[in-house]
Amino acid sequence: MAKDYAVPFELATFDGINLTAGWKVINADGFPYPCVRIKIINDSLYQILISFDGRYSHIFLDSNDELELNFQTNNSPNNCKSMFKTGTKVYVKIIAGIPKGGTILLISQGII
Repeated sequence: MAKDYAVPFELATFDGINLTAGWKVINADGFPYPCVRIKIINDSLYQILISFDGRYSHIFLDSNDELELNFQTNNSPNNCKSMFKTGTKVYVKIIAGIPKGGTILLISQGII
C-alpha cells in the first residue's frame, strides 16, 4: 500500500464569543494524523494567543489576521519530515476585552 499521502483534516472552528483569558481547545480530538500544515484564521474582533500545549503562549495573532505554518517547506536535511504529532491540540485565548463574536478557523493537513 502506498504511504505518505497528504490529506486535509476536518475544518475546526471556534466561536469567538467563547474566548476567555484561559486556554480553550480548537480541535478537541487533536490532529488525527501527523500534521504538516496548519492555517489559523482569526476572524474575531480581538487579538488572540495560540498555544500548542495549552500551557505556554506560542503565537500572537491580531484580529482579522491569519497565519500559515508549513512544516515541510524548510526542513533540513532534505527528505526529513517535520510535523506535529498525532493528537496535538491547538489552544486559543483572548488577550484582553470581552468577546463579542467572530470565528477562529483551524485548517490543517496531514500525512497518512
